[in-house]
Amino acid sequence: MPYEYDEDPTRELLKEVVTTYEAEIDSQGERRIRVTTKTAVHFPKSNSPRHNPTTSTTVEYL
Repeated sequence: MPYEYDEDPTRELLKEVVTTYEAEIDSQGERRIRVTTKTAVHFPKSNSPRHNPTTSTTVEYL
């Protein structure tokens, strides 16, 4: 049974994660999967635009 709100809930974006998977073939002909993860962390209560959002990128190979 869904919860009944007395008023519409407000939503704030706190974190956004985007992951991409790409196939790569190296010079020896071996196939590797490259996983790139981009993360943005938002601070909705902060008045300063500096470092808002804070972003990071991680690359790994499978």
